[in-house]
Amino acid sequence: METQLTWDEYRVLARRTQDPSLSPREKLAHAVLGLCSELHEADLEASALTFGCPEFVNDVKQRLALEIGDCYWMIAEICDYFDSENSGVKFFPPPEPRNSRSSLPYVGNAAVEGARAHLCNVAQKAFQGHAREDRSVGRALLTIGCHLGRLAEKADFATKTILHMNIEKLKKRYPDGFSAERSVNRED
Repeated sequence: METQLTWDEYRVLARRTQDPSLSPREKLAHAVLGLCSELHEADLEASALTFGCPEFVNDVKQRLALEIGDCYWMIAEICDYFDSENSGVKFFPPPEPRNSRSSLPYVGNAAVEGARAHLCNVAQKAFQGHAREDRSVGRALLTIGCHLGRLAEKADFATKTILHMNIEKLKKRYPDGFSAERSVNRED
């Protein structure tokens, strides 16, 4: 039986695999760049579901779930940066659909791309001494969270299952916390 993690529990477990040598601004830059990359990888897997061979559907769904988990890890690191000063930026994974007929709101590609670009802008401004834009970051993360929720639906995985899968993968990769050597020489 898998553990049903809350978002806050997930963040605590994910935090143990963050690079402790990075400054808060470096963590923000790492997380934003990583989120952009992981979102792209998740979108590629979602495209493969739509246009791929039927015999590989279950493998693609599994890979999509893993990519979504990586996106949530990056979002957790972004939230840690903003929570460092109790900014009020809150992110909660989108709610699970109540039944097969309900769905999360559709978030168009332009909105997701805009959210990615905005987060890049926020990270850039962090290095230039600008004031933080907490409310706009929360909106960008909500947009991306809705997109991830729809991708999770497409993969037939519950968000909490994806969070659990991601933590299990990270425990195997980094049994003693983050290690640059294990990051470079990983088996998965």
